[in-house]
Amino acid sequence: RCRRLVEGKLRHEWSPEQMAGWLGRNETFSISHERIYQHIRRDRDHGGRLHTHLRQQQHPKLNNRDGQKTTYLPLFLSTNL
Repeated sequence: RCRRLVEGKLRHEWSPEQMAGWLGRNETFSISHERIYQHIRRDRDHGGRLHTHLRQQQHPKLNNRDGQKTTYLPLFLSTNL
């Protein structure tokens, strides 16, 4: 029953944090948002599509203050450009 509720709410664009709060207030069981994210990742790793219902897709993390990805130079640079 818990899985059905979580997957149904996710398909209606609820965030894992919203689901965890709602379940804790309205159902006889509760589940953490971290556990919901684990379920989504496991589903994705097995070819599922639950992750496509998350509001924000995971993007690469930006590393510097300007919001740019940090680039690393190769260890050896060619001097014959």
